[in-house]
This record gives sequence, structure tokens and C-alpha cells, in this order.
Amino acid sequence: KEADKALGAKEYSKAQELYNAALKLKPDEQYPKNKLNEISKALTTLANEKKYKSLKSEADKLYATKQFEEALEKYKAAHEIKPESQYINNRIKEIEEYLTDLAKQKENKQKREKAYKDAIAQADSYLAKKDYNNALRYYKKARDLKPKESYPKQKISEINGILAQNTKPANGDEEILKKLNSVDFTKKEEVKKYLSELARKYPEGKTVENYDLKDQKITRIIINHNGVANEYRKVQHSWGGVFYFKNGQSISKTIFLNETSK
Repeated sequence: KEADKALGAKEYSKAQELYNAALKLKPDEQYPKNKLNEISKALTTLANEKKYKSLKSEADKLYATKQFEEALEKYKAAHEIKPESQYINNRIKEIEEYLTDLAKQKENKQKREKAYKDAIAQADSYLAKKDYNNALRYYKKARDLKPKESYPKQKISEINGILAQNTKPANGDEEILKKLNSVDFTKKEEVKKYLSELARKYPEGKTVENYDLKDQKITRIIINHNGVANEYRKVQHSWGGVFYFKNGQSISKTIFLNETSK
């Protein structure tokens, strides 16, 4: 009776002591044995609850300070104790998705970094060979991969300066080149206005203009389709360089031929 009373009051240590005393008096009695098993389970449940709360508290603190990998370990340990806890399950799912996304971002960054370095290496190689067309193409690729990097921008400006110097007008060619180079193709609004004027001025279809100047030959092609115009140029210099452009931007010979042959 004393043990039952202690158990009812959840005084587990006292109840254990009394049930064990009862067993000494009657070792074959099943009742005190059952009660001792009940107390053992209750104590295990209490210990687990205490451990669960401790793990949850530690995990929440780590989560709050964005130590997600460490928090995940604690949440998983808590999950082992209470797999039915929706709170813990939601936290585990949230952190795992975040870490997966973070790993993908890291992988993409590494790929972008490699692509950038490869583009710079290609561009530098072409520049060393004075292949300005391909050098521009790869410097622009590098610039697009990492817009904040100054190196490809500097090289693009440097090459544009070289090309501008190489297209310095001869005596009788000044007016023609002044007309052809009247647009600043680095300014989007100015280019947009220029192309709109071409669309109004030129007929539907393909118009070819040839300029045979002293130091260079320029083939200018206007493609006007459904009121949308694009300007292509092939510039062949007396020193041997040949460059291709679309709306002022350097392109490859293949693109030039494919798009102007339509």
C-alpha cells in the first residue's frame, strides 16, 4: 500500500524501494514485479523527455546562429527519441533542403569560376596573336560570367581602342567613316534609336552597301524583317585583319555568314 501510494504521487525512487521490500517478503508475488517494470518504463520516458528537450534547446540555439550542420545533428538526435514530432521533422527537412541548395550554389560557383578562367586564358591567347575578333568574344564571355571583374572590361576597352586606331580615316574617307561610326554602340538607348531609324529608312529584306576605302574595305548589310532592323559589317583592313560586327558588337565569321545569308 505504501508503494502504491508513492507511485501514485510519482515518487518513483521511494516506490521502487518499497516494492523491492515487498518482494523480499514474498519473492514469488507478480504484482510488485509488474509495478517495478512500470516504474522502470516511466523513468526511461522521463529520461528521454529530458534528453529530447535538451537536444531541441541546443538545436534551436544553433539554428538561431545559423550553424545549420551542427543544428541538423542535434535535431536528428531528437528525432530518434521522438520521431513523431512534426516540429523536429520540419526543421530537419528545412535544413537539409537549404544545405542541398547551398552545395549546388557552391558547385555552380566553382563551374563559373573555371569557365571564367578558361575564357580569360582563351582571350589572352588570341590577344597575343592579335586575333582581336576572337579575343573580344572571349573577354565578353568572361565579363558576362563575372560582371564585377575589371580585367575583361579593361581588355575589351583596350581592343576597341586598337580597332578604332586601325580604322583611322584616310583623307578622302573621313566623311564615310564619320557617318558609319556616328553611333556609340555601348549605349543601349542610342543603339535602339539607331536601329529604329534603319528600320524606317531601309526596305524590307536585305540591303548591301560596299565602301572601298584606302586602308580598309567595309561591307555593310542591313537586314530589315517585319520592321526590325539589324546592321552587320565586315571590315577588312589593309594590314590583313578581318572583323565582323552585328549592331556594333563583335561576332564570328560563322555568325555573320549565317545571319546575312538568310
